[in-house]
Amino acid sequence: RELFLLTDLAHYNWDALEELRFLPLDVRVYISEPTAFERGNIHIDEVRSPSWMPAVGQKLPLRVLLTNSSKQAVTGSSLDLFLDGERVHHRDVDLRPGEEVRVELTVTPRRSGRLTGHVELEEDGLPLDNRRYFAIDVPERIQVLLLGERPADTYYPRRALGAAGSADPVLAVRSGLFAELDSERLEGVDVLVLCNLQRLNGAQTGAIHDFVAAGGGLILIPGPLADLNFFNRDLLSGLLPVAIKGSVGDGAEQSGFQHLDPERPHHPLFEGLLAAQPEDRPRFFKRFDLVPRDGLQPLIYFADGRIALAAAWKKQGRAVLIAAPLSLEWNDLPLKGLYAPLLHRLVRDLSLPADRHISYLVGETAYRHLEGLSIDSSVQAESPYGRRLLLEPELFDGQYRWKIPRLDESGIWRLWLGEREVERFPVNVDTREGDLTPVRRERLLQLFGAQRTHFMRPGEDLRLQVLGNRYGRELWREFLLLALVLLLLELWVARAPRDVSEGAPAPEGK
Repeated sequence: RELFLLTDLAHYNWDALEELRFLPLDVRVYISEPTAFERGNIHIDEVRSPSWMPAVGQKLPLRVLLTNSSKQAVTGSSLDLFLDGERVHHRDVDLRPGEEVRVELTVTPRRSGRLTGHVELEEDGLPLDNRRYFAIDVPERIQVLLLGERPADTYYPRRALGAAGSADPVLAVRSGLFAELDSERLEGVDVLVLCNLQRLNGAQTGAIHDFVAAGGGLILIPGPLADLNFFNRDLLSGLLPVAIKGSVGDGAEQSGFQHLDPERPHHPLFEGLLAAQPEDRPRFFKRFDLVPRDGLQPLIYFADGRIALAAAWKKQGRAVLIAAPLSLEWNDLPLKGLYAPLLHRLVRDLSLPADRHISYLVGETAYRHLEGLSIDSSVQAESPYGRRLLLEPELFDGQYRWKIPRLDESGIWRLWLGEREVERFPVNVDTREGDLTPVRRERLLQLFGAQRTHFMRPGEDLRLQVLGNRYGRELWREFLLLALVLLLLELWVARAPRDVSEGAPAPEGK
């Protein structure tokens, strides 16, 4: 029994072979040793754009993370940005050995919808990881609806989104009262903000659940007099895996307050917002105590470790719960400079498609939700190289989705309904394979066992190495040579001249 590993010994993933130490001792392991030379390689680890900024005609920064995994410095490497097949940005980059660099490129979307592209490096030691594909969702319009018990409840959010909307051409903000809330009112709304909510009737609660499940975004701000029984029993159940235990703090400024903690982990959506000067940080004299359950995603924490903002998915939509009412007796958040960008970023992020952050790697299975298509539709997937595959819907996470069993090519995949393209999404290679540093021989001996591991050196006869280990060293050549020598020696002795008189008997009579 023999195991052959023909490999370049690249560093990643050897630890996954730990179980091979339990192979029977009589299994021989042969590992190829490639010609020893140092290969330089830069790989693109990620391409990311701020989700609150895409708009037609507006400059959009793309942040590209590059890694030099080799021991060689790279200077003047060409980096190009392509969007919808057109090169839109170019620059040269330098990386020291082992260095990670974030490079910012800019692009100006010319149309709304889902835009796809890639970032490309010039060829190096591993061309396979020199491209990174991405998708950008550029909205044409974002409809935001603010509702409160009284007009005063929506005052601060209206002012905040109005200020953001002066620089964001896609925002359209309307406001109203809870009494107007029904399914008709929610038609065409992308993001719903419930300001200082106390309680709703059963029909309104059901309309909100249906709105989020269908892909809507919800920002939920409980009021100072919120009915916590209604929240925990009716509204939050099935919407957000969290309970509101009660309030913390007495609302008196002199008794102390809490800040939002920039040092604790927070969502990348709020990057650069929380690290303000102490005098600019909002103060929370009183707030609700959120008790998380499995599936809740905390977005921001208070300094005492309690959750300030949290989110969760409900089918195609997402809901966000804020632990701070819109009340200056509870906090001064609406008066601080970060309030407008914080609310703007939340609205923008909640308006995007549910699968916008899903990242696929080659070899994975994809489940895609296609809005408005029945499960009887004939949907085909087209690979980056043009192969087409007829898809079938499959129940996944409580919904029927279109399944692509294996994404076996990197690039932009497209889904078609007849001759109409209904979706596109990127698939990339696993960049962990980009570290070409060879694993140490000692580590391989530790993994497989020194007694059974044999290294196949470049240029040597593989057949002789394997047969030698199977049967031991073959000595027939040596014995054949020895037999030939002995035969030649015998022939030489046989043909040597002899004295015939030597040893003969004496003649008679002598």
